[in-house]
Amino acid sequence: MSSQQQVVQSQSVHEPPPASASASRRPRCSHISRNRVLCRYSAQPGSDRCKYHRASPPSVQSDDVLADELLAAAGTLSSPADVNRLIRSVLQALLQRRLSTKEAGILCYIAQTSLRSQRDVARFQQLQAKPEAKAETESSSGVDEDDALIPHKLTWNLPPPAWVDAHPREYAAICRRIERLKRPEE
Repeated sequence: MSSQQQVVQSQSVHEPPPASASASRRPRCSHISRNRVLCRYSAQPGSDRCKYHRASPPSVQSDDVLADELLAAAGTLSSPADVNRLIRSVLQALLQRRLSTKEAGILCYIAQTSLRSQRDVARFQQLQAKPEAKAETESSSGVDEDDALIPHKLTWNLPPPAWVDAHPREYAAICRRIERLKRPEE
């Protein structure tokens, strides 16, 4: 019985992990989220945070320089070339890691919206100028140019064959109306 007790005692004794295993482990990131959960990633060497939560040193001067560069590239945002220049500058700043992907996305969305509004403004101005030009051409030629260019074609949406078979009276009435419309008025 004594030999069995020795085996049980040796198994129950907890040995510390080898020194090499504890030395290779890095401490966990000390970032705590809003819901009070500790980050699960390992801290970076020489820091108490992981690569995702490591705070970059404040660089107010570089932010001002970047803002000035982007404003100069944007110009007045009144032409597609200005918008293209802004997007190119945002891409360069993103690739140089001077701008986060979220900020770059927001700036590109603003540029895209500006480009779209330029097209809408140009189309609105065309529509505003069109009635004036249309009135002038009608008074000089007597024919509407838009009507002369577009051929008039009647299209009929006929019901599917299954419906025709199920509703012969209604189909006959539709066909009579179509025939009346096709006849030229005398």
